[in-house]
Amino acid sequence: MTAALIAFGAGCAAVPPTSQVGTEDTPESAAPALNSSAAPTVSPTAEIASTSLVPEGPKINWDAPLGEAKLTSASAVAKDGALTFTPRTPQFSIAPVTVQVSHPDQAVAYVYRFPLGVDFPTDGRIRVLEYATSSTETDLEGVVKNAPGPPEDFAVLTVAGHRALLVQADGVGRIQYIHNGVMYDITGPAAPTAVVKKLAAQL
Repeated sequence: MTAALIAFGAGCAAVPPTSQVGTEDTPESAAPALNSSAAPTVSPTAEIASTSLVPEGPKINWDAPLGEAKLTSASAVAKDGALTFTPRTPQFSIAPVTVQVSHPDQAVAYVYRFPLGVDFPTDGRIRVLEYATSSTETDLEGVVKNAPGPPEDFAVLTVAGHRALLVQADGVGRIQYIHNGVMYDITGPAAPTAVVKKLAAQL
């Protein structure tokens, strides 16, 4: 089964997946942009992009989700001051193994590696992306109403008091929600939906 994973920026309409995008080592930012017939390289804040969801998970460069963006630390990002928003370091039980910041894209990415166990039976990697957006909760809900894939793979739920978009397929989940003009996006190559829901509440 295949479903679209939605990466929101400033747009308010979804597009169906038109092709598979890259490989597991292809940066997330290389997904096709909204209203684009080709698949140019776009920033994480492109209007709305789609990437195929396959059993091994969404096509994201897990070592560098923001491509060649600057590598930094969670504490340095918080003190940087160059972003238009105040980044929130996820309150997980472990520290991130990689943190990237892209000032042009107004985005920060945190990569975690949780130990294998009950919650992560095959792969403990989690990616959290935060970026400035003009999208709204209504836009997220609109994706569910006009699902670009099997309707059962898309749902609206509440996370930290906000309406959030859940996309799931083959046991892998992804959640996006908006707070004070910032999109919070969490997923993993083999992250069970239940685990993604639990971690999203800790962002």
